[in-house]
Amino acid sequence: MLQSLSVKNIALIDGITVELSDGFNVITGETGAGKSILVDSLELLLGDRADKALVRTGTQSAEVEGVFFVRPEVRRKVFGLLDVPTEEELAVRRTLAADGRSTVRVNGHAVTLSMLRAAMEYVADIYGQHESTALLRKENHIRLLDAYAHERLKEQLAECAELYSGYSEIKRRLSAGYGSPEERARRMDMLRFQIDEIEAAAIEEDEEAQLYKDRERLRNAERIAEGINAAHEALNGEEDGACQALSVAVKALREAAGMDESLAEFAQRLQDALYEAEDISQELDNISQYEQGEQSLEQLEERIEELKQLKRKYGAGLAEVTEYAKNARAELEELENAEDTVLRLASDMDKTRTHLYECCVRLDALRREAAAELEHTLLKELKLLGMKSAVFSVEFAPLPPKEQAVFTPEGISEAEFLFSANLGEPLKPLYRVISGGEMSRFMLALKSIMADCDNIDTMVFDEIDTGISGRMAQVTAEKMAGIAMGHQVLCVTHLPQIAAMADKHFFISKSERDGKTVTELEELDSDRRCAEIARLAGGELTKIALAHAQEMLKAAQEYKMRVGKR
Repeated sequence: MLQSLSVKNIALIDGITVELSDGFNVITGETGAGKSILVDSLELLLGDRADKALVRTGTQSAEVEGVFFVRPEVRRKVFGLLDVPTEEELAVRRTLAADGRSTVRVNGHAVTLSMLRAAMEYVADIYGQHESTALLRKENHIRLLDAYAHERLKEQLAECAELYSGYSEIKRRLSAGYGSPEERARRMDMLRFQIDEIEAAAIEEDEEAQLYKDRERLRNAERIAEGINAAHEALNGEEDGACQALSVAVKALREAAGMDESLAEFAQRLQDALYEAEDISQELDNISQYEQGEQSLEQLEERIEELKQLKRKYGAGLAEVTEYAKNARAELEELENAEDTVLRLASDMDKTRTHLYECCVRLDALRREAAAELEHTLLKELKLLGMKSAVFSVEFAPLPPKEQAVFTPEGISEAEFLFSANLGEPLKPLYRVISGGEMSRFMLALKSIMADCDNIDTMVFDEIDTGISGRMAQVTAEKMAGIAMGHQVLCVTHLPQIAAMADKHFFISKSERDGKTVTELEELDSDRRCAEIARLAGGELTKIALAHAQEMLKAAQEYKMRVGKR
């Protein structure tokens, strides 16, 4: 759930902060006031690519920050994808520089844009023009069906993905090294070169750490020698050395102990200290000519660079380099016995292909069952939204034979959404027949269904009411209020019916100040909200218009209370 949103230096916004309700939030305002800017800002928090044109003219950077509450059920997954410590709140800060550079921090930790995008799929969802366009593309339809039926498909999808991975690896090995004798020969030459290069380096365990220690020692050899000599001189100086001083102290204390037994322990401890100091002095004397070791600094640098080159070629660390050599020897052995290997891999390929195909067939059957259910459920929702003559179908392409199948991690099913809005009109691909207003209602119906499936807390609707008016405006408002019963909803709208249904109503406006245009956002109190709904209804702010707006607010409140008690 999005608790707060702060926007600074985005387009016409100097700086705004908004605290959101956990229910139904709406934003209204005049055309061009900046409603879309807020949606753009939210998209930045969800991992969309940033356009430097968003940075307000005359400023060096822009910043968007959102604080989300993440439910315990998805907390581990979200923070795991972000690779940051798990907390109840998710504070996402996106900074965009005027030169196009972008940085992302989550709870103070730097993360990549891809990490943010993957994690935020479980936190919030935005429906706008982009999503409408995506819905029209056939290749997205199977993904939407899978999202709808995720729980019943997840085991089969996981099995399919695992089998596909194994199948792809066998296919890669066959095509990479076992094609023609010439290809095998080239590959073997390369492997032998790589193995020889790694083995010639004779990498030792923990060698790299020791090399850096030795380098540091040799770089500071002169200072180390000076320190050793200074310590030896301090211990064993003829007149003021520590050993001489300890010897005098021991002698004096032993004489005193002869007269007072309680001093004997101190005398013995000093004697022990003297022995230890003399031993250290002797050992320091033995190494006063500081040994630099068998290797010179130049030799150490050459060895370090040699290991760096190996890591650049074969792995991030020396352990990975050694593992690469191990795998290369195994592959070389297989290539040297190519005929047997090819036969074995071909057999494995055939078995895996059969298992994968069977898995895809089972997955396709499950998808067809889910599609039938989706058809029924979506049509029910569309009828509630006034599309009483609508017909919807998910059309599956026949599965190809095993030998002709082109596999993917998601199987081999192909499906397309077919639609007809009017009685007597044949079903056609969605992109060919659906209008803007129909698309808004279709998407709302789909989102309403998906809301119960995807468990995403925050849903953002950017002018979903396009092409909707009259009675359908009220139905749409009621549908969105229903979604808000179980989810946080943020809606940019121009319909008074939707605005009246909100738990929080924000008004966005722009004005001129200090020679520049500024966008501002404010939460409306009851009086100003009534006036804004009257404006949205198209009337002047007369007593009749205001009374009508008040009636809309009252009816909306009664509807929400009635629905909430069901």
